[in-house]
Amino acid sequence: MKYFNTLPTINQPDFNGNYITVTNLLSRAYLLPSLQNNVYLFYKYNIKDSDKPESIAYKYYNNQFRYWQIMYANGLFDANADWPMDYTNFMIYMNDKYAVEANTASMDVLSYTKNTVHHYEQSYTTFNSNGSQKQTVTIEVDQDTYINVQPYSTSVSFSDGSIATK
Repeated sequence: MKYFNTLPTINQPDFNGNYITVTNLLSRAYLLPSLQNNVYLFYKYNIKDSDKPESIAYKYYNNQFRYWQIMYANGLFDANADWPMDYTNFMIYMNDKYAVEANTASMDVLSYTKNTVHHYEQSYTTFNSNGSQKQTVTIEVDQDTYINVQPYSTSVSFSDGSIATK
């Protein structure tokens, strides 16, 4: 079917641990924002260094093959690219990415990344009381803009009684 040809593909392990290319059927689906923060629908869980989606699915559902529910509920679609790295792989990634800059600054990679500002960001969050819609937009700004930003909040009331807050 032509529709499925428009969807992206991802590499997923099969039951034997071999990676196969599959169509990502969830790439066009999304969870309603009003459901995402519902405390009755989701468990709060802090990922540990050794956790994988399969191990968390087994803890909560007694079934490792329900890992897709863990991924989907958190807006993650590729377990290889989206899931947080463990400490060892993260340090390898950091060394690969910043070793040259750290050596130029005569620092080790960890000190370099802790003490160097990559960029500054400014975030705007809007909330609409009528539909309980929350949206955050983040933009990159220069250092002067970042230093001079003052937190503020402003609200607008509409004739239907709804309020939008920025």
